[in-house]
Amino acid sequence: MTARVLTLFGTRPEVIKLAPVIRRLEEFPSAFTTINVASSQHTTLLHPFIESFGVRIDHDLQVMQPDQSPHEVCARVLTAMEALLAEQGRVPRDVDAQELEALWARSKREVG
Repeated sequence: MTARVLTLFGTRPEVIKLAPVIRRLEEFPSAFTTINVASSQHTTLLHPFIESFGVRIDHDLQVMQPDQSPHEVCARVLTAMEALLAEQGRVPRDVDAQELEALWARSKREVG
């Protein structure tokens, strides 16, 4: 039985960091099945790196919108991931978007 590992990336730094991890996981197909999901929140920056690293995209959430805020990106990614996981026969744990908003606001206060 193989472990299914889902990776989610949407920015250039994320795919740069995850590409070697994905590559390594895919070296062991009898142990791992990878599911690579791109949120495509920064399409012009992301896709050239996906191509150069040879990362396979199994699902593209295509959340890119003009002038999007981080909150809007988060909401669209969570909504799309919930649908994707349900499609895969997986039921995600309940995620409260208001809790995520509060966490985001709190982290901005602590850093800023």
